[in-house]
Amino acid sequence: MTAIPSVLITGASTGIGASYADRFARRGHDLVLVARDTARMEALSARLRQETGVAIDIVQADLTQPTDLATVETMRISQKPDSDSAKSRTAVSLSRGQFGGVGSRV
Repeated sequence: MTAIPSVLITGASTGIGASYADRFARRGHDLVLVARDTARMEALSARLRQETGVAIDIVQADLTQPTDLATVETMRISQKPDSDSAKSRTAVSLSRGQFGGVGSRV
């Protein structure tokens, strides 16, 4: 059984980040949403939880601040409970509407 990796999305409260959150949730990925605007992330996560049933964690962080950035950089995205082994985790980073990086890590 192949586990669907969790996805960490920065800039997730609006725009492209919110669109990525929607798309990954509809594909069955659990999400970790990171942005400055907690209220927008709460609204997005409530809608996506209801529509898709995925698990969503919210992290309020301003990635222009070194301490917030360091916190997010050291986070580990947990796998779904039925995962049989540690699989790759996907991270999508968006900042000011531009791609900061898209990739997978183990």
